Amino acid sequence: MTETPSSFAALRAATDANGGIHQTTVRTLRNLVGQARMSRGIAERIEVNLDAVGLRYLPPQIPDGQDDVVVLHTDAEGLAGVIGLVRRMVEVPAGDRRSVTAAAQLGWQLKVLRGEAGS
Repeated sequence: MTETPSSFAALRAATDANGGIHQTTVRTLRNLVGQARMSRGIAERIEVNLDAVGLRYLPPQIPDGQDDVVVLHTDAEGLAGVIGLVRRMVEVPAGDRRSVTAAAQLGWQLKVLRGEAGS
């Protein structure tokens, strides 16, 4: 994660070049909007800019910590399902039946994406 993109469009290009997913830091995103410090207002500006170039992100809200990692994605086919399952797992306590079910579904979906699942 040592990239220094010149724009949000460059982040989109890097995401596309990496199969629809790319990791970056809040610091990188913050720098792209020309700010030295993070705040909720700056995070919202980042979110608007990411949306403008068609990028989605995890966590679902840009965090305030400049060294926090943000996963950018294009919601490409198959990836949307994986991301949805991960979100479901995060929303319920570990060990909860819904979390265990989502984890099993996630494992199967990842195999499908890698071409390892049988028909």
